[in-house]
This record gives sequence, structure tokens and C-alpha cells, in this order.
Amino acid sequence: MPLAAFVIYCRTGQWIVASRADEYRRRAQQCLEMVRTFGDRDPRAFLSHMAEAWLRLADNCQDAKARPAMQQQQQIQPKDDGKKD
Repeated sequence: MPLAAFVIYCRTGQWIVASRADEYRRRAQQCLEMVRTFGDRDPRAFLSHMAEAWLRLADNCQDAKARPAMQQQQQIQPKDDGKKD
């Protein structure tokens, strides 16, 4: 089973490890290749939109890698014992 961060697929009998972004771009390319096989406008438009969605996912993966990981810190709140001064 492939790791969550990588997609493993077989091309010409060899195993290739690709990043998620690369895999998403490959799927976008497949959608665009299929567009040429349809004569009807609706399937072509749908596949074009799918290709755009895959490319957005790829860009989001790249953006997430470029951003430094941020850790949120929790502030300790003083206890309210219900006492009034």
C-alpha cells in the first residue's frame, strides 16, 4: 500500500514514486487527453473542468509544502473560582 504522501503506479513494468502534486498533474493531463476523444460539447467541458480541478489540487499541494508549518499555542486562562472581590 502506498504512503499517504506518495502515489505509486506502474508504467512499463517499473515502479515510479511521484509526489501528490505530480500525480494530480498527471490526472489533469489524462483529462485533457480524453477531451480530444469526445465530439460532444458537454463531456469535453466536464473533462476540462476536471483538469482544472486537478491542477488546483496540485498547486495547493505545492503551496502547502512552501509554507512553513505553524504551531498554534494555547494560552492558559486564569481560573474563575466564582469569587467576587
